[in-house]
Amino acid sequence: MSVDPAVFARLLEIADQLPKVPGIGKVEIAEGEIVMMTSPVMRHELAALHIARQLNAQLSTTHPGHIAYHGADLVS
Repeated sequence: MSVDPAVFARLLEIADQLPKVPGIGKVEIAEGEIVMMTSPVMRHELAALHIARQLNAQLSTTHPGHIAYHGADLVS
């Protein structure tokens, strides 16, 4: 789903003004909505890192120039 850049900018502005909530790791904008996410546990982060490493070992031959990134902070 693509969000209008003006709408995204407004959502980002609102998200930046939200108070910090204990136990909430980050505030994200997903599919035109503001979503408050809990912090991922270490086990999850480690699994994502291992999967990204395995994918990156294959991507150089299957999809040169692409990388598997285990983080989620993306803005498009």
